[in-house]
Amino acid sequence: MNRLERAVLLEIGENPDSPDAFSDISPIRNSINDAIEEIIVITGSRKQKYQVAMEANKQFYTLSIADNEIAWITDAFLITRQRRLEQTDFELLIHENPRFFTSKGTPTRYVPIDNDLVFFHPISTSSTDVVELTVVSIPF
Repeated sequence: MNRLERAVLLEIGENPDSPDAFSDISPIRNSINDAIEEIIVITGSRKQKYQVAMEANKQFYTLSIADNEIAWITDAFLITRQRRLEQTDFELLIHENPRFFTSKGTPTRYVPIDNDLVFFHPISTSSTDVVELTVVSIPF
């Protein structure tokens, strides 16, 4: 769970460490993504696509985001396998498997970290996969 999701849960009176009503965070993520889409229209921000070439045994990838922009990944699509990747967080990965850093295979999920870093899970075993990230950049 990222800082924005935690803030939303706190704002609606939910305990982010053990939510009752929102044990599945995906409705919150979808609402945040919708709100960001509206912000794009209002602020003149831009949406762009990044193609990330996966490398075998690599988990973390850096995006080229300008220093004066805040970026948010709204969608991730594994082009070579024609499937969408699910956004998740480290807390969920740890809960499912404390040794998630050792899992290898075709990525099925991603974790946005900070403004310009993304983590893919499981670790890619192929150097031929390509992930297309849709990223909203908001100037500040």
